Amino acid sequence: MKGIIMAGGEGSRLRPLTCDLPKPMVPVMNLPVMSYSISLLKSHGIREIGVTLQYRPEQIIDSFQDGSEKGVNLHYFIEETPLGTAGSVKNASSFLDQTFIVISGDALTDINLSEAIEFHKKKGSKATLVLKKVQVPLEYGVVVTDDSGNISRFLEKPNWGEVFSDTINTGIYILEPDVLEYFETGRKFDFSKDLFPLLLMDKQPIYGYISNGYWCDIGNTNTYLNAHYDMLDGRVQLSLKKSISLVKGDNIQGTNIFIGKNTEIDESAKLVGPCYIGDYTHIGKDVIIGPYTVIGAHCTIKEHSSIKRSVLWDHVHIGKNGEIRGAIICNKVYAGNRVSVYEGAVIGTGCQLLEDSTIKPSVNIWPEKTIEKGSIIQSNIVWGTRERRYLFGKDGISGTMNTDMHPQNVVRIGAAFGAYLKPGKRTAISCDQHPVSTMLKHGLISGLLSTGIEVYDLGPITTPVLRYAVQHLALDAGIHISLNTNIVEKVIIHFVDSNGCSLPADIERKLENLYIRDDFQREDYNNIKRVHIMADVSKFYIRSLLDSINEESVRNKGFRILVSARSSKIGNYLLQSILKELNCEIRICKTDTDINDLLKTGRYDIGCILDPNAESIQLYDEKGEQIRKE
Repeated sequence: MKGIIMAGGEGSRLRPLTCDLPKPMVPVMNLPVMSYSISLLKSHGIREIGVTLQYRPEQIIDSFQDGSEKGVNLHYFIEETPLGTAGSVKNASSFLDQTFIVISGDALTDINLSEAIEFHKKKGSKATLVLKKVQVPLEYGVVVTDDSGNISRFLEKPNWGEVFSDTINTGIYILEPDVLEYFETGRKFDFSKDLFPLLLMDKQPIYGYISNGYWCDIGNTNTYLNAHYDMLDGRVQLSLKKSISLVKGDNIQGTNIFIGKNTEIDESAKLVGPCYIGDYTHIGKDVIIGPYTVIGAHCTIKEHSSIKRSVLWDHVHIGKNGEIRGAIICNKVYAGNRVSVYEGAVIGTGCQLLEDSTIKPSVNIWPEKTIEKGSIIQSNIVWGTRERRYLFGKDGISGTMNTDMHPQNVVRIGAAFGAYLKPGKRTAISCDQHPVSTMLKHGLISGLLSTGIEVYDLGPITTPVLRYAVQHLALDAGIHISLNTNIVEKVIIHFVDSNGCSLPADIERKLENLYIRDDFQREDYNNIKRVHIMADVSKFYIRSLLDSINEESVRNKGFRILVSARSSKIGNYLLQSILKELNCEIRICKTDTDINDLLKTGRYDIGCILDPNAESIQLYDEKGEQIRKE
């Protein structure tokens, strides 16, 4: 009998655990979960094992090599593109010259394979599916068998209206080699969706063996944690990595406490079983390791910290007075002093949680992120490299398009601004013409509306027009989103007060604190306001400017003006509208150099370079010399 371990899964539902790790390499009790599949096959006399690979195959091959350390012979079969469950096994058909058993490399089980194999032989089956009864079958393929074990029906992941059985497919199959002849090599093909229905139609003998053994599909972070709890409770009949069980000491409570080699535990630390602490780990003074905690190798837990119902991988540092509750912390994570991580949170590999930061329940932080000192994180962090405590820079809030500045983030920014303004206040919002700016504008509007703010959407304009509109419409504030012209792919969110002026530093600090704490009110749905669309505010702005000058004295001059084309379409529209109204002759120059050269010809009176957001201007006299701003 030969074995096949399917180990090509990407594990997208397990992210961020699997961002840089194939799913079969995710550790369970400090061993890659695939180790247990190898050990199970070996314990039932199966030592010739094929492994199908697709996602990050080199990591699995480097870890297990030829299998000799496990007492088996491993043979690897790599698929260039995903071929489905049956297609990946067909890719190893040169190895499968006899009855073989297929098992997943990312499920945890102690099912008695020998009994299932004996059942397969006794029934003369072409394909035997190992089945198990569960209370909630929605996430699995359900199967119906008769009293003799004959399979009559399959259905993949039913909804409650389609559930016709509590017996599910574990993904463990005992197969005869000729079943792979039903489809071609290299074709994407699935066992339960494609191959088994074909065998049923061809009236081939297919049986289901119902097992009472333990089986857990580690499909998400909740089942990942539960698998550890079950291992610590002894519900899984699988051997742990060699460790020394503690049985004495005044600081030890409960049973099933496992300690690795060369691990140092301060005599004042308290350990409550069941728990597991890996090799070369240091547990400091007055630390509390609560029940159902698993700590990896080379970890450091500083004094007065407590960890309960959590899984820590290798090389994790927890500073003084830390609190870890029901969380998963991946490799090489540094948590400073007084860091708190709560239930269901996952911290990806290489993250840094600086002191006094808090990770709220069910928050996922992707690898290599830095959480600034004192931050309170209440939503997932996927993009960028840092979660900043200080939002505001020189000119508002800036960040990379659709990375730091993505819709979920700006909704929070909008809600924070709404919390500062208070319900019932009125704010204008505008943007430039870039699609990303428009996208972010809608996110900000959603956040503002959720806190009871009345929003006036001014459409695509410039910041000076926003300043004018806020003041002349007697609004309470304004927000403008535009591209940062100095840094590629950066976007800026600029805030103004009721006078159209930029926010003072103390107000920016208040906004930052509201954002970091997620301290936003959520208004009753009856208090959510409508968005007012105002598309003509630029026309009023132009008229206001024209009214502020002596038009007649300018109209009679017939000034000839050079204008740079690098301003935005909106800025150019505003400038040209005003100049044409004043009977000026306008020439658009493609480059800034052209302005200087043309002015030296003596045919023009003045040249100007307007910045894209129309907030500043460079002026050149009739000789081409720049006019000082003073």
